[in-house]
Amino acid sequence: MELLDKLTILADAAKYDAACTSSGLDRAGRPGGLGSTLAAGCCHSFSADGRCISLLKVLLTNRCVYDCAYCVNRRSSDVRRAAFTPRELAELTIGFYRRNYIEGLFLSSAVWGGPDRTTEAMIEALRLLREEYGFRGYIHAKAIPGADPLLTQQLGLLADRLSVNIELPSEESLGRLAPDKAKAAILAPMAQIRDGIQASRGELARFRRERLGFIFQDCNLLDTLTAGENIALALSIVKAPAQEIDGRVKEMAGLLGISDCLNKYPYQMSGGQQQRCAAARAMVTRPALVLADEPTGALDSKSAKLLLDRLEHLNREMGATILMVTHDAFTASCCRRVVFLRDGQIFLELRRGGEDRRAFFQKIIRVVSEMGGEMADVL
Repeated sequence: MELLDKLTILADAAKYDAACTSSGLDRAGRPGGLGSTLAAGCCHSFSADGRCISLLKVLLTNRCVYDCAYCVNRRSSDVRRAAFTPRELAELTIGFYRRNYIEGLFLSSAVWGGPDRTTEAMIEALRLLREEYGFRGYIHAKAIPGADPLLTQQLGLLADRLSVNIELPSEESLGRLAPDKAKAAILAPMAQIRDGIQASRGELARFRRERLGFIFQDCNLLDTLTAGENIALALSIVKAPAQEIDGRVKEMAGLLGISDCLNKYPYQMSGGQQQRCAAARAMVTRPALVLADEPTGALDSKSAKLLLDRLEHLNREMGATILMVTHDAFTASCCRRVVFLRDGQIFLELRRGGEDRRAFFQKIIRVVSEMGGEMADVL
């Protein structure tokens, strides 16, 4: 069967799958005009910010082992049958995308050969798109009730959105009109998706709480707490053992040269001392990722070196990633990778490699000169 015939059949079979709105319009191009419209497969969805997104909306196959009375693709229905191979679907999607017909894919399927086999074929199609073709567009996939939860999870990892159809409102009506299906099998993937969303939110919150450190440009210390209490607060949030907190606070304060400030409130400290206190608070939990916004902006050269040495220790000895924004070329020379921005665009990228810091610093200065001599152009 020709690919266009498959597209016509499987796009028509997908039009009853709730998710998008289709125009259903065929309009050929003509001399003097621009573009054309093909009814088969083109539909629209909407992003979170309200944008309209054109999608290729198809079934992987309309061959089905079930005989649901309400479904146009039921086993006993006298309709033309077709099936895409995963490769055909991937190439079709890429072809449409490159021609700017679509911005993404909506993929569902009838159940052919069992829920697991159908889901495996859908996974292979999406894997080809994501990994072989490098497709980063939008993908909405329908989970297949009855499939192994691990397969459903894998499908969800390849798609941007995963959903399940609720086909009948009650178990009684499902038994009467779709005797091959079980209510539990339909609800299971819905529960899995719900639980996965909740787990993802929990993991993100836990990462922010336990594995992320943030050094703010304006410090953001709590005025009602002393420097020591501000630093200790971070350890309390991650539930560090109470007997360890005082020692870890004093150790970090000593490394950043603010031991004599631990009993002072923010208004009693200089700007540089407040900045080092904020840095200590961010690093005392030994985070996996530190985001630093102008971390040395308020520091003298000695204090800046202490902070940079500590950040380097976190990176080299504890495997933490340090991402900082800075206007200072010397601070930037501590990094292994430097990205220069100008007018909101990437101007150039440098990697340190095996060079020493002095040589890397000179490279940064040369780039800044090429950009117009403004140190504020260094990221």
